[in-house]
Amino acid sequence: MIYTFIAYAPKEHERDLAWTYNEFMRLLPNDDDWGCFIDHDAMFTTSDWYQQMEKCIEAHPEFSCLTVASNRVYAEWQIPMGVNKINHDMTYHRSVGANFQKDNGSNVVDVTVCDDIGKGPDHAPLSGVVILYKKSAWKQVPFRLLEPNRLTGIDNLLHMDLRDRNLKVGLMTGVYVYHWHRADGVNLADIPKKPVAAPVQGALKPTGRQIKVPFDNSQIEVDEVEEKPGMDVEAANTKIAQCKDDNFVVIGAPLPYNREIDVQTCLWIEYQKRKPNMVAFYECTRFAAFGRNNVIYNTLHHLPDVTHIFFIDKDVLPPIDAIERLMAHDKDIIVGATPIYRGEQVWSVMKYDPTDPADNVFNPVRYNELPDELFRAHHFGGTTCLVKRHVYEKMGFPWYQDVFAPGRLLLGQDLFFTAKAKLCGFELWCDPTVKCGHDRMVEMKTVFDQCCLENDNGKVKN
Repeated sequence: MIYTFIAYAPKEHERDLAWTYNEFMRLLPNDDDWGCFIDHDAMFTTSDWYQQMEKCIEAHPEFSCLTVASNRVYAEWQIPMGVNKINHDMTYHRSVGANFQKDNGSNVVDVTVCDDIGKGPDHAPLSGVVILYKKSAWKQVPFRLLEPNRLTGIDNLLHMDLRDRNLKVGLMTGVYVYHWHRADGVNLADIPKKPVAAPVQGALKPTGRQIKVPFDNSQIEVDEVEEKPGMDVEAANTKIAQCKDDNFVVIGAPLPYNREIDVQTCLWIEYQKRKPNMVAFYECTRFAAFGRNNVIYNTLHHLPDVTHIFFIDKDVLPPIDAIERLMAHDKDIIVGATPIYRGEQVWSVMKYDPTDPADNVFNPVRYNELPDELFRAHHFGGTTCLVKRHVYEKMGFPWYQDVFAPGRLLLGQDLFFTAKAKLCGFELWCDPTVKCGHDRMVEMKTVFDQCCLENDNGKVKN
């Protein structure tokens, strides 16, 4: 039998959510019973979800723990391809849920190890918007806290603990749950410096236009609504009105919700936005693709005089004049060169390949083989990417999107953008002289220079 529970961690137990989960599991009468935990801001999208989960359990007795597909979770392999993460219309999500139930039924995919997504569960464990857990497995692997007084991470630890005990974790691909998941997150630029009276706003009004969202082999059409520009957009329009340059650049910095950004990157952005023809948007979301799309949408709809958008990752440090040097080439799409590590030291760009390999093939330039002059690219990472306005206008929404199949990543957001741009007839270019620093655990470029490049005697530095 399945017992469903919305967990709440009371203050008298120091907000210990693991204690709450364990106490509920202890109450289940039989070892064959299952506890179904659903987040307080989530809901099932079909009326017979209970019977559907019973069928999943019956058809797949090898699994000890099951989770679901959803629209907004940290583990993006749980987000089905084509689902609109920013749409909160319940009619839409119930339609999505009904379609997944019809297409996938009681199907379960093994995600215990998750090798197909490029990272194991240590980096992409399940998000516990729904956890369906068997009591007999719980007796072997109870819930535990990541650290004292921390509510999050319990679901992640459970996934890794089950994997380490050789107990299987599955994804019910036919069960789709709507998740609000902090959809009211506050943008950095939306925080006023002093209290101001909030204007009274009515309901969002339809614009009469529709947005087409890829969904399986067809498309879902949703009504677009008119959104009022935020304070950052209004400030940008004021600055644009005073600008005498022919070009005006929006610098987009997609950040996680905790607003984490390397201090050198932040200082670089703040220096650039002091220039008369530049503004910066710090876009804080759970998903980088979502943040990039927000920057593009606000620019196209509310800033008609902006000519370029420049995206920078939160841990990248370009040369101080990177934007001007890239703009001087007058290319529709152009990037600098950023070091990354993919089993070896490489640059985040792939040279143009006339054989036109599949769009999810990325063969980056090796670190010591970077050309000296401007070259055409086949794909690139979006760490320092300057794009003209008309490119986004022609491409249409979505501009960035992570494409997932259950349990694996098919196409990352950067390659999605480059593939769609090429499909729309645009060429990709790289200026290798615009070399950027990349702070991950350490500053990669400095280390790679020491390891990979020859010194004056023709020997690789040790």
